[in-house]
Amino acid sequence: MSSSKTRLSRRTTIAALAATSFAMPYVWSRQAAAAKQLVVRTPGGVFDDVKRETVYEPFRKATGTEIVPVAATVAKLLAMFKSGQMEIDLIDTGDDTLLQLGNAGALMPLDYSKFKYTNPDDIDPAIKRKLQVGNFVYAMVMGYHTAAYPKGKEPQSWAQFWDIKAFPGPRTLADMASGAPNLEFALIADGVTPDKLYPLDIDRAFKSLSRVKPAVPKFWDTGALSTQLLADKEVVLAAVWSTRLGVAIDKGAPLGMQ
Repeated sequence: MSSSKTRLSRRTTIAALAATSFAMPYVWSRQAAAAKQLVVRTPGGVFDDVKRETVYEPFRKATGTEIVPVAATVAKLLAMFKSGQMEIDLIDTGDDTLLQLGNAGALMPLDYSKFKYTNPDDIDPAIKRKLQVGNFVYAMVMGYHTAAYPKGKEPQSWAQFWDIKAFPGPRTLADMASGAPNLEFALIADGVTPDKLYPLDIDRAFKSLSRVKPAVPKFWDTGALSTQLLADKEVVLAAVWSTRLGVAIDKGAPLGMQ
């Protein structure tokens, strides 16, 4: 985590951290500065439990500034930016969300020379970027409810995830509010090989999504909701974050990961 001695009023630009990135704040609100608090958008859940022990508390001891984690979808972040009513100092989220915020002009370039608690030279150049800096890496995976399919008969590919007849049951996929819909999976299910995905054929992706949509009672907007839908068997297949699914499995949920 980075810090700066500068105290500025929050204007209309917000800061970025990422699920693959972590960045210093563009501005500090007067209220937060006076209270010595830093409001951070985080994914919540077990993520915050780990960060509280390894980042938030050590940072508080080193700086006297308390980290206040809050939840916010990309839609809410963009709405705050557009209205100029910022409630968050930093953002801890994925590349897809940061791309949207960056394109909207909502993120400030990072001044790596001001980093005090991390040596910028130790950061992998692949995740040391102008508007964001690497924090942790995760994957989007296929999850399934073990009671829905006999062992060894679970879907093995996104094409099979899309095959409602051969693999019946409700599914869930990421909503736009989660940061980005699963366009890559839609294209892979439609026969596009991973090395040919980019640039994405948006029209083809949404046409593919329309084929599986009848089996999607709800698109999830938070990681917590994605695994809850699966654990409660409201859906039997899901595209979910690997970390969320792994925690649910470790806690005994009857789920599997493909």
